[in-house]
Formats: sequence, C-alpha cells, structure tokens
Amino acid sequence: MSGHLAADNNAVLVDDTLPVDEQGFAKDEDEKVADTYAMELLGGDALRSACRDVGKQSEEVKLAAAALKASKGTGLDAGQVILGWARLTEDWKLAGMAMRYLMTTQAAPIVVNDVAKSYIDLNALSSDGMDHLARLTSMRFDDE
Repeated sequence: MSGHLAADNNAVLVDDTLPVDEQGFAKDEDEKVADTYAMELLGGDALRSACRDVGKQSEEVKLAAAALKASKGTGLDAGQVILGWARLTEDWKLAGMAMRYLMTTQAAPIVVNDVAKSYIDLNALSSDGMDHLARLTSMRFDDE
C-alpha cells in the first residue's frame, strides 16, 4: 500500500536481508513507512491515544492490564494496543510477553482472518486477486 511493491506483477515482499537479530528491522526505512501506515489503518488516532494511555511499562502483566484498560470502549482490541505500544516504544520483547496474557481459545491467524473476511468486499476482487489473498492468508472463500 505504500508503493514498495509493483502492483502490476502481484509482488510479495519477502526480505530475507532485514537484520532481524536485535530487532534491527525496525530501523529499516521501508519498515518505518509500513508501520506508520499500519498504525493508521489499524486504529489511527484512537490507537495512538490508547498507546499513550498505556504509558511506560516494565512488567508484562501490567502492560497487558494497561492495554485492556486503554482499549475499553474504544473499539480496539487490547492486542492491537500492545502491538501499537511496542511499535512506538520498540519494546517488542515485553510486548510479546504481555500478549501471552491475552490468549484466546482460537489460533491468532483464525481470529485475524475471521475479522478480515468481515471487512473484505469479495465482489471488488478479481479471481486472481482472490486467489492471491487466499494464498497469502490461507483464507477459504469457497463457502462465500
């Protein structure tokens, strides 16, 4: 969406040169642009405000509790708040540990795909686009 991929050739970005050790990927300029776009798409001002409400945290259980409190009544999920907070603070380790306190009974990809499917206008996708989306997400559209 940020123009890093050529839309005309159905490109998928797999960047195995990103320095994933020590979370160095967060310093990559394309990643910063993509993260900024994602923060806007996933919640915009409401997400940024909730992340600020979480404040400085140093314990995973307190981060999880603060994210639950900050997300209440906003339409945001506490997991969104934790991941947004991690993006802003670059404390991915603490965020990862805090996410364990928010576990649901379903696998995360299933939950994410179910929510995504409710917002996707399948009629707006070409058959190639639908096939591409299915391959990227493992979503099934045969029951639509």
